[in-house]
Amino acid sequence: MIHIHKGTATAYTVRTKVLDGKSYIVAPVVMMVEGVHAGSKGAVFHSIEELGKYPNTWDGMPVLVKHPMDNSGNYISANSLSVVEDCIGRVYNTRVDGTRLKAEVYIDKDKAAKKQPSVLAYINQNKKLEVSVGVFTDAVMQDGEWEGEAYKEIAINHRPDHLALLPGDVGACSWEDGCGIRTNSRGEINTNSNNLTTDISEETVRQFNNHGYRIEPMVNSLSYGQRMDAINAALPVGMKGDFTYIEELYEDYVIYQVSPAGDGKREFFKQTYNILADGTAEMTGNPVKVSKQISYINVNKKEKVMDNKKKPCCEEKVNQLIANTATKWGETDREWLLEQDETTLEKLIPEPQKPVEMAKPVTVNLDQVREVMKGVKDVETHLEMMPDAMRDQMQSALAVHAAQRAHLINKITTNAKDIWETKDLEAMGTDMLTKIAATFPAEKEENATMYMGNPISVNQETEEVLLPNF
Repeated sequence: MIHIHKGTATAYTVRTKVLDGKSYIVAPVVMMVEGVHAGSKGAVFHSIEELGKYPNTWDGMPVLVKHPMDNSGNYISANSLSVVEDCIGRVYNTRVDGTRLKAEVYIDKDKAAKKQPSVLAYINQNKKLEVSVGVFTDAVMQDGEWEGEAYKEIAINHRPDHLALLPGDVGACSWEDGCGIRTNSRGEINTNSNNLTTDISEETVRQFNNHGYRIEPMVNSLSYGQRMDAINAALPVGMKGDFTYIEELYEDYVIYQVSPAGDGKREFFKQTYNILADGTAEMTGNPVKVSKQISYINVNKKEKVMDNKKKPCCEEKVNQLIANTATKWGETDREWLLEQDETTLEKLIPEPQKPVEMAKPVTVNLDQVREVMKGVKDVETHLEMMPDAMRDQMQSALAVHAAQRAHLINKITTNAKDIWETKDLEAMGTDMLTKIAATFPAEKEENATMYMGNPISVNQETEEVLLPNF
């Protein structure tokens, strides 16, 4: 194999994959690299630690041509209903490699051919295709400089929304910065020995040199993309429905994740591999389960620093809080509790409970009962304390009273429905309702209103029969 170098080389390898009956073009992409990029917010520094904090959140994000905008020219989310039809693909296999955020774009061939044929033309011709990420971030307002480039703020908490393809345009993270639909290293093309061998003539070398290329022999070497493909094919197959992705790829080992199809927790494994002479890979040794950890760097000095967490002040108090059955604290709260100071922990400790004293029996006489009942306003309570016969009489009287009020309210709302509201009338006393009802003309015909099964006559002259108030 030979290695051909040229700074403006744009060749990249694409493949076709069929998913759910649809044909997709799969192309490698560098979505973002660490550095200062001038986007819609001006010069902003993006560290790879923030860009790559949760790379898998990019998987499944929509791919469009240009950033979506509304009718007023304002940028909007690619997940808006008005934009859904403009999506021509998705982002998958996102990972961090050094200072680059890499992935693969799956482009729906049929949809792209109908909506954005220029994209297919760019990819089929291996033309330089720039990209731009649509991402929500929070900002730390801080002046600084990164590799000679000044910035006014630092982007943190990246939340992906979409990836925009920019045929003919330049992205904030441009091709020159190392972004775009391209191979995984800047300006390099790896050509298999079936096409060019190390046994080439001086004339061939001279012709390449005249076109600005530098040729050097490579022994038993594959490009990053070729190694990715080979190792992907060699990864152990998980349980049915599980998904296996390469998280990080190194010279002699790989970190991969196994994600259950349901809501199961992702697991990470480390395993060594060998690249065979035929370009395939074989996994060696046994997979070792590992956990993912992220280290933080000082973005101004570009040097790694330790996560300077202060030592817990009161571990014993935390143990007491978790063990105390009078609190709701558990082991899942330990980390948060250990970060609190002693004053805060003291406030969280519940006061000792005082012993409950048994109430002494209370002896009352009839006069005391009468005195207590004076304050009871609840009708139901009074009724419960009455003898059965008296309770029945009172309930009948209350029903007659309620029926009278309903009749009066009905008459008022019928004659003056635009003046009185039922809720206001229900709050009035029966005397007031009777007076208001009397202001309306008497009924022309004699009517009979039923109260508790007995008719009460209402004639034209008197109009209303006054019933006792309770």
